[in-house]
Amino acid sequence: MSNIIYAAFFIVYYDPMDKSAELFNRLRASYQSECEPDTLLVGLSGGADSVCLAHMLARLRAEKGFQLCCVHVNHHLRPDSEDDERFVEGLCSEWALPLIVKEVDVSRRGNLEANARAARYKAFEETIGECGAGMLVLAHHMDDQAETLLMRLMRGAGPTGLSAMRTRAQGIWRPLLSVRRAEIEGYLNELGIPWREDESNHDSRFMRNAIRHRLIPLMKELSPDCVPNIAAASGLMGDEEEFWQVYSNKWLDENASLHPSCLFLNTRDFDTLHIAARRRLVRAFCAKAGLSLDRLHTERLITLLPRESDNLPGDVKAFKTGQRLHLIDPRTAPLPLGTLRETKGPKAARRRVEVFDTGEIQGAQLRYRLAGDRIKPLGMDGTQSLSDYLIDRKMDRPFRDQWPVLAKGQDILWVVGFGMAQTAALTADTKRKSALIYSGRLPDETENQSKEYEAYDG
Repeated sequence: MSNIIYAAFFIVYYDPMDKSAELFNRLRASYQSECEPDTLLVGLSGGADSVCLAHMLARLRAEKGFQLCCVHVNHHLRPDSEDDERFVEGLCSEWALPLIVKEVDVSRRGNLEANARAARYKAFEETIGECGAGMLVLAHHMDDQAETLLMRLMRGAGPTGLSAMRTRAQGIWRPLLSVRRAEIEGYLNELGIPWREDESNHDSRFMRNAIRHRLIPLMKELSPDCVPNIAAASGLMGDEEEFWQVYSNKWLDENASLHPSCLFLNTRDFDTLHIAARRRLVRAFCAKAGLSLDRLHTERLITLLPRESDNLPGDVKAFKTGQRLHLIDPRTAPLPLGTLRETKGPKAARRRVEVFDTGEIQGAQLRYRLAGDRIKPLGMDGTQSLSDYLIDRKMDRPFRDQWPVLAKGQDILWVVGFGMAQTAALTADTKRKSALIYSGRLPDETENQSKEYEAYDG
């Protein structure tokens, strides 16, 4: 359910006191360096953080002329949820801010905190589309950052998780990450702006609240600057994360195939890489394939021995050959079959080109292998099963059912890229010959390799 409330005008009275002015100037500087969209959507819960952010953005709107809309998510988890909604409606009416109210149903099975967050971000995503916003603005601050890092650390997160939140990432702008909670409340108190207190924020049954009210005060006794120091550490890890993302993407472009039905990672030089790089690359590879791995699954994939397999979440199977790590999802469609055409044959495409006795390939068709297929390899007197032929040529098992072959009935005339049959080869009696080229992506090619082929096959 969604309600949209529009106010007719906006008047802000504020006392330009030092602290509030300094905080507003920091927001202005962040906007000038981090933000470009004409329309911003700000999450407004009614708490001090989001109220402060909405107020400053409303002031900045008057200067910069961008469009600003608010979204309030009502989780219906507390008796006073309706009071929060009415409070936010009143603020937006007073400040002339368009408001969209989203009501969500939060599952109480499992982690309530995580479920509420998932429902909230889904509502944010929907609202971005509704109001045409170019960016979502959230009021996370330095104390939130420190709490997030500590929470993830206790859950065994790796470097990616410990990098926590970034000022700008994935369409979200968090301009208050360098601001302490006390500064935010100081801003509101100076300007006489009310906010709502969420009583559940004091419930230590929730991990974040226990960290905020019990762990961090203890840490401050040992190190008074622990919160900014933790937040700074998280920022440093965020910088490291950005570097690794660039490195991983470049490496995967060159060494991985990410077609949904034919996923593989070249591991030819994998063991020479540092263990940290191997972890990153395996996780990045799986993430691009839509597979989220926990720490234990990651370590198991890294240490898979040749021809060993492992079962992953979502019925995905990992299979390791001598030089490749495959991810096999039985629910995906096979690699699209390419096409054959006659050509004079560019030398660079030799793997895809073969010359046949025209008479012998009449009526042949391009397909994948079937049970009972046989081939008479060049230089052999007899035939052998196509399965044995592929094994002899060390074709990776996951490729065998997706490899294109030219067949006449169950007689295989050509295994593209591996060899033709004696029955279709040129002889002294050949009256006409045909050079055929296969156009399409082969299962053992990365996307970049396929693009390079398409470039010279034009």
